[in-house]
Amino acid sequence: MNNLGLYRAVSSLLRIKYRTKIMLIAFAGTHVPLLALIFYFVQKTVPGGVDFKILVIATLATLGGTALTLTILNYLLQPIFLTARSLKEYAQEGILPDLPTGFTDEAGTLMADAQSALLKLDASLRRLTDFDQVTALPTRHAFMRVLDTETSVEAGLALCAMNVSNYDRIAAAFGQSAVNSVMVGIAARFRDLLGDEAPLSRVGTNIFVFTLDLNQAGDLASRVEAIRLAIESELFLPGLSLRLEVNAGVSLHPGGLLDAERLINEAISALAETHVESAIHTTFFSPQQNERARDVFLLERDIRLAIEQENFSVHYQPIIDIAVGRVVGAEALVRWSHPTRGMVSPLAFIPIAEQSGLMDAIGMRVLQQVCRQMGRWVGTPLENVKVSINLSARQFLNPDAVLQISDALEANKVSPHNLEIELTETTVIQDTERTLLILQVLRKMGITIAIDDFGTGYSGLSYLKTLPFDRLKIDREFIQNVDQTITSKAICKSLIELASGLGIEVLAEGTETAAEVRMMRSLGCSLYQGYHFARPLPADKFLEAVQLIEADLASQFESGEWIQPTVTPFTLSL
Repeated sequence: MNNLGLYRAVSSLLRIKYRTKIMLIAFAGTHVPLLALIFYFVQKTVPGGVDFKILVIATLATLGGTALTLTILNYLLQPIFLTARSLKEYAQEGILPDLPTGFTDEAGTLMADAQSALLKLDASLRRLTDFDQVTALPTRHAFMRVLDTETSVEAGLALCAMNVSNYDRIAAAFGQSAVNSVMVGIAARFRDLLGDEAPLSRVGTNIFVFTLDLNQAGDLASRVEAIRLAIESELFLPGLSLRLEVNAGVSLHPGGLLDAERLINEAISALAETHVESAIHTTFFSPQQNERARDVFLLERDIRLAIEQENFSVHYQPIIDIAVGRVVGAEALVRWSHPTRGMVSPLAFIPIAEQSGLMDAIGMRVLQQVCRQMGRWVGTPLENVKVSINLSARQFLNPDAVLQISDALEANKVSPHNLEIELTETTVIQDTERTLLILQVLRKMGITIAIDDFGTGYSGLSYLKTLPFDRLKIDREFIQNVDQTITSKAICKSLIELASGLGIEVLAEGTETAAEVRMMRSLGCSLYQGYHFARPLPADKFLEAVQLIEADLASQFESGEWIQPTVTPFTLSL
């Protein structure tokens, strides 16, 4: 039996403290042979048998000697017990020990080594806790300690939070190493602008916070904007130059007792109210923002629960080909009936799902539901209806995206020719090489590709030339009042002519009036989707909707009014 085996055997027999085990073993080891020797000696040397007086004296002498031995042994074991207790206290309570380091024997060096190791560990943990590992700036925890020391600032201060809104796009395009270099560059810019002594922290992946003295000269908003623009200016890295997108949120502390955590949370809450699209780059905190932040938090929680319980449903909005007077497709649109809020608008929950990384899970469930529904339509009048689904950038660029789509189609025995994938320009530009590869694979399977919201984001003309799109959807922004607005008419005409020259179908999305349909038809568009024809409908209402739309179109063809329906179908509220 090896040493560890013997230790286990003794430990299993004696469920007592380590110190007691040592004492018992020492006691037994010294007393058993001594007592046996005493009995033997007395038996052999005393005539007439055992002299109990001698036996008692010998036993007491043995016990006294043993007690002295055990006392010395106990003191010799103190370094081990003290080291063990110190390690436990540090692990449980974070209390650093003060172990002696001057002893040179094995037990002494054990204490010294433990003391040195704990000091190094504590220093490392404090560096991790107090300093960001990329920028070396104080973390939120350390920054709050600094703010807490400034509670005597009676004139008040402003706390500003700034984030890099295109952080994720930079990471996707150039990798984490490049993003880290960007963060280091931004930290250096802040230090140049604010000074080395100014409180500054990186409190999140792409969020920096700092304070400004309200007594400094100049308008606060102007000072914040000047800093924001300086941080946003082009950043040069080895072999790379980047234009950053920076937003700012500001919270104010008028003076007196400071609640550092509340101030930081308010600035970040204000930051969440900025909107790059509408050029609102700086916002100041208001109490209403806390209510909105809480509502967003609760809605995100409910989204997660809805995903787990599969509470999202899919509605289908018909796509009509005016040239043939038929419904040729449908767009699958996710809907959510909340148990207490009722129907929640996609405009309310989709941005939250995208920001929290939940859109992939929702998109996967939509894909599976759509494929199941198309499988049910096989053998019915809807068998040849092509259904379009929207994929988020993350879902589309997922390495398993093609396999997930293929498996969903195959599991429900649906032809790939019945599926269309819709992408936005934002998705397309994130990784054009990978996008091209995925699109080529999908088209080879028989799936068609549409570009959605065309013209509302980045310049997409080059992507129409290089990427294999089958359909271009003109956004509602250009369709609205196209019959009355010369600019919209010119844009739609140009897009239709461009797409026609490239062999791409054009779909007018969001058509709501007969006049819009007439104008788009006169410009050469034959595919339409919008409330003028039908609202998004649940699957069990879709066949009825298709039959009524086609009957209405047929009657218009017969009467020569093939553009304007004689009724306004499917305005029911769902």
